[in-house]
Amino acid sequence: NTPQEKLGSLTVGSLTTAGNLTAGSLTTAGAVTAGSVSSSGLINTPTLRVTTGAAASRVLTSDASGNATWQAAAGGSDNLGDHTATQALSLGTNNIIASGADTTFGGVTLQGDKNGYGGINFKNTAGTTNYATLMVNATNAGFYNAAHNGWLWYANNTGDTTQAGVIYASDMYSSAPTGGFWMSASKPHGKQLFTANGTFTVPAGVTTIWVSSSGGSGGGGGANYIAGSSGRCYLGGSGGPSYGTFRQFSVTPSTSYAVTIGGGGAGGTTSGAPTAGGVGGTTSFGALVSLPGGNGGGAGTTSTAGVSGTPGGTLAHPGYAFSSPSSSGGTCVCIMGPGCMSPVNGAAGKAGFVLVEW
Repeated sequence: NTPQEKLGSLTVGSLTTAGNLTAGSLTTAGAVTAGSVSSSGLINTPTLRVTTGAAASRVLTSDASGNATWQAAAGGSDNLGDHTATQALSLGTNNIIASGADTTFGGVTLQGDKNGYGGINFKNTAGTTNYATLMVNATNAGFYNAAHNGWLWYANNTGDTTQAGVIYASDMYSSAPTGGFWMSASKPHGKQLFTANGTFTVPAGVTTIWVSSSGGSGGGGGANYIAGSSGRCYLGGSGGPSYGTFRQFSVTPSTSYAVTIGGGGAGGTTSGAPTAGGVGGTTSFGALVSLPGGNGGGAGTTSTAGVSGTPGGTLAHPGYAFSSPSSSGGTCVCIMGPGCMSPVNGAAGKAGFVLVEW
């Protein structure tokens, strides 16, 4: 135990020196107490105690020369923001918890942009199937399914003073405490009525539409007045209706469809020989719907009333069917005493329409 010991190799149970200890290698099962220990080889000890600067939860840190000191851990925890992930982050059964200091309303802030949206993908356990993506930007929010190229659920903030926004849902389900109930709703809700020719363009996010439509009805036939002491009158037949339908179609957003509205048939006249009513025009919606107009009513003859017009064409489309209103046939003005006189023309038919709902 001299002030300084220099040994090639030393194995002891314990060693105490007030000076310096220099050894090629040092192995001890006990304690080594020395002013300093210098070894060009291996120092092998079951435990190591560095007392200077020691405190709970500190970390042993080396400087450029290899001098070790106890330092406080940075921030007291690991800062994930300092890392770039090279694999998926698995939390197991743990949660992500944040103070919410970075936002007024939310507790956790996620940053990321794809096609103008911040989004979160929801996948199966294997990560091979993307069920849906929660997509949000300044005006829109919803779940988007890339495999179907459409929104499963969608909301925006473009409403008016009485409607804060619009919610689109393909299917909705609600369960009440006493049993439960189903509620179905269509995708983006709106409608457009056509009473004149035009074009319908499928709105963004819409993949299903419902079309109600009818052709123009036929005109009523003109009445026939037979002059004489009795003033006989034979009425014109009523104009025929057009078939109408209510049908559902699958569509693609931004697709345009030409809309043609069938006009009503002209009413039959009574000037000279009475005439039958005109045929109603055909109503069409692109290549999806075509509804011929109703046939005109027959004119009154010299002995009988005109026959009523029949529906135009046949109902070639499936779906709920209905008929457009009929137009009345011509009549005569009758006065007590002299009898009937002044035959009246048949009424013009009614124009068709197209109503698109989504």
